Amino acid sequence: MRPLLDMEHERAVAHLLSRELEWVEDESNRDPSFRRNYVRLKVVPLLKELNPGVVRNARRASRMLAAEEDELDRVAAMALDRVAVVKRGRVLIDTAALQSYNPILTSRMVRQLLSGLEEEAVMRVLDCLCADDSRTDRFVDGIRLRRDGRFVELDTTRNRLDG
Repeated sequence: MRPLLDMEHERAVAHLLSRELEWVEDESNRDPSFRRNYVRLKVVPLLKELNPGVVRNARRASRMLAAEEDELDRVAAMALDRVAVVKRGRVLIDTAALQSYNPILTSRMVRQLLSGLEEEAVMRVLDCLCADDSRTDRFVDGIRLRRDGRFVELDTTRNRLDG
């Protein structure tokens, strides 16, 4: 948690000074050779000239996106409980049930199930889960996918599946 993230620097300094408190500011914060500092020191002031409310608007959008992210995670976890059974490093997925969900949600479900998987590998796993072919075994990024009708068993030991 970063409770001061929404507070302007000047306001934070004024608050500290009003209470006669000292603070330490890292000298690197003023070095525009760091991309983050360049944006804060050069780009944001230009944006403020164009739209004085740009920082307030960006903060509001950030809070809304964070809330939506939390809600999508919650919905994906509930949906995952309906399509997957996890047992001793193996997962049995009902692919028909999985495919009944929105692709954005199915992607999030696979990311939750196989934490740490790169996005490209998530897409390959989804392709395998949604493929309607006769191949029974496939391997994606160390994960074995074994199809048995409409069910696919995922077998891996590198991800935290037991929950």
